Amino acid sequence: MERVFVGAVAGGVNDPRVVVCARALLDFIYLAQLPAHTSHTILQMDDCLHEFHRNKAVFIEHGVRSNFNIPKLHSLVHYTDAITSHGAADGYNTEHPERFHIEYAKLGYRASNKREYEKQMVTWLERQEAVDTFDSYILWATQAQPAPTEKSSEDIVAEEDEEDEEDEHEEDRDGDQPPGNYSRTTFRIAKKPPLTNISLSIIQEHFGVPDLGSSLNTFMQRLATVYPHLRMNSVSRHESFSLFKRATLLVPPPSHGFLYPWEDRVRATPAKVPRLLPNLGKRPFFDTVLVKTPPRSTFRYRVARLRLIFELPPSVTMIHPQPILAYIEWFSELKATRHPSRMFEVSKVIGRDGMP
Repeated sequence: MERVFVGAVAGGVNDPRVVVCARALLDFIYLAQLPAHTSHTILQMDDCLHEFHRNKAVFIEHGVRSNFNIPKLHSLVHYTDAITSHGAADGYNTEHPERFHIEYAKLGYRASNKREYEKQMVTWLERQEAVDTFDSYILWATQAQPAPTEKSSEDIVAEEDEEDEEDEHEEDRDGDQPPGNYSRTTFRIAKKPPLTNISLSIIQEHFGVPDLGSSLNTFMQRLATVYPHLRMNSVSRHESFSLFKRATLLVPPPSHGFLYPWEDRVRATPAKVPRLLPNLGKRPFFDTVLVKTPPRSTFRYRVARLRLIFELPPSVTMIHPQPILAYIEWFSELKATRHPSRMFEVSKVIGRDGMP
């Protein structure tokens, strides 16, 4: 949710101060999660928090809140001092207070009749404590083992989407690298493609890549200039492909303090199509990715949308191991704006034929 929150707020409010507050708090959250800090990152955290407090009056002016007497919001003031004296806060979380809030507030309120509930909640808590105390005494007196308790509704974790239920064993196609020695971006992907013998026509229609055949032929022509000894055939309209649903990118650690690479999962699947693509989820997933650009580019990365992850058909050329390719739709180069969100602006690149 944090990844899209600023963009959603920026397009849904009229007062720019709301966007500034959202962006400042999110920047503070991301900085607080760093495993290692410098004096510069500490100052950045303070600047973000000060920027939020300078603009938070917008919520009072519009009647969203009457005050900001919120314990969690006040605790942010102490983060930089705590990090300076005790170290990075990447190992801390708020699970215990959240659990206490469920045990001592939510459950007690649900047990009341919702009228004068404070007194009923106190009575309910006293009775719960009495039962727990007596239960502990019985266990001590009988030396019995505690019986397993049933999970409450809050302990039940929601099931993931259908497309994530399938257990796909992944391996690193680029080879394992020892910890602390990640020098380049690599990936993990399923050992076997989950979608096999998918015709070119189905891919063109449901994956949104009408020019896959011509684009792949152009790619093969360029590949032939680099590897002239390879025997290559053109992609026919009757070609079938083996497809992958997702891949996990392993990005090298960006700075000191990160021992392991960042893992980012990207997906390229349409919605389920009966009889044609039955083993997919109800919703399509075509994730956006950052593609590294040539050294002389203005920005180091460029935004693209992932449309297809596929294995090069053996009928086109035989390479061992058979290479895994991706089809992407380009967006324009990153354009800096003066918007209060400080986000970059991109747009979909349209070809002469009116297609991405």
